[in-house]
Amino acid sequence: MHAKEREKLAWNPNTPPETLAELGRDKDYGVRWNVAKNTNTPPETLVELGRDEEYDVRRQVAWNRNTPLETLAELSIDQDRGVRSNVAGNPNTPLETLAELSRGQDEWIRTVVADNPKWKRLKKAGTLDLVIAISKYLKIL
Repeated sequence: MHAKEREKLAWNPNTPPETLAELGRDKDYGVRWNVAKNTNTPPETLVELGRDEEYDVRRQVAWNRNTPLETLAELSIDQDRGVRSNVAGNPNTPLETLAELSRGQDEWIRTVVADNPKWKRLKKAGTLDLVIAISKYLKIL
């Protein structure tokens, strides 16, 4: 099968997870990029793609709402600003990870965190600092 055909298959939300897992190991960057973007991709495949050498693939993993929380936390310290930005904007990113990103030097990343729906909801309710403190405390236990 030609690379363009594999890309279309990887992009299709009806492609079975088993096929996406196989396509996630494809040598073609465009295929892996589409797998990373697909909402039907299995979490284990997203974990693997979170370590891809291509930053564009990692950016899609960081944006995918099915990416495991641990992988989002790992990607929050990626060298690529776009990867970190997508982690900051992902509504499933753990609050503690968002808090770490909000304390970083990069003003753009702090802006994206401030626009994250989870962050905005807690800020509006006035509970953001309390929830962060509890989250950190419970993680220590």
